[in-house]
Amino acid sequence: MRFYSHYRHFLPHEKWPDPDLLTKLKNQHGLTPIYSELSGTSTNIENLTLNGLKFPLKAFENNLQPTTAKILAQVNFQGRNYPVMAVNRYGKGLACYFGCSLPQTVSNWSGMRYNAVNSQNLEIILRFFQTLLDRTGIIPPVTAEDLPSTTIVTRHNGPILITGIIRDIAQTRNLDAAIRQRALKFDRPYHAYDVVNGKYLGFGRELKHEFGPFSQTVLALSPYQPGKPEIQLIRDDRSYTASIRLQAATEKWADHIFQVELKRPDGTINPAYSEVVFGNGNQGKYEFTLPLNSAPGNWTLLVTDVLSGQQQSITIPTK
Repeated sequence: MRFYSHYRHFLPHEKWPDPDLLTKLKNQHGLTPIYSELSGTSTNIENLTLNGLKFPLKAFENNLQPTTAKILAQVNFQGRNYPVMAVNRYGKGLACYFGCSLPQTVSNWSGMRYNAVNSQNLEIILRFFQTLLDRTGIIPPVTAEDLPSTTIVTRHNGPILITGIIRDIAQTRNLDAAIRQRALKFDRPYHAYDVVNGKYLGFGRELKHEFGPFSQTVLALSPYQPGKPEIQLIRDDRSYTASIRLQAATEKWADHIFQVELKRPDGTINPAYSEVVFGNGNQGKYEFTLPLNSAPGNWTLLVTDVLSGQQQSITIPTK
């Protein structure tokens, strides 16, 4: 009711809300937003168990009435136990129900999830979900066992897996400040490329890469290893068309992206001609026209495959 006591200071007395309004809403939706003790039971259904789990919980559903479901965890509130997490058989599988604020509570632990008590509870929760994943046959494409406070995000571009490894700077600067090599594991062998720095990192199912507290990494994990871009230039007076093509031992390509830059005869880049070309598979096309007052001499067209960092340049004679 703290919200109510603050809220009424901003309203005339006759417009004060019903003091029982929040209680009525809580009862209507079966939610009890008061810290209570969550504890796992000894129930074990095909290795699914939360036995040993115990920590304060802010909100739970207080009207669950299991019939055939088995209770995995319960909340003790005002001397009464409420079932809040249950599992039931569904055909050949299992159905799990969570009637409490477990995700929000664990998220609110933030950096405190690494203290002794929370760490033990988190291990039980992770083991529970890993058991569910093992039953489904779902294997994460990228894992890192020694990167705390890190989120790994993957997206498919054809056969290439774009992987973002995002560290929570607010936590890592205190919890994991060392700069050292960590191991990334893949579900299959890949050629690994550092997209940010345009570097080839190696091939295999495991990659050792240097991470620090402020590291933000983007990897391209490819089953094939493209060579340097091939550039075919067609000229029509002062207009040019550059056909770009990659070669590799593959029949299935990702849609590659090409960074194109045009250098003046003195080696400086003309930013007006810098462009990102979105390819169709391993091919792309770049068209440009040199100005009438362009500097005399040979210009250079530089093409970079963004995913692999491979580069190729070609000289453009202006006469």
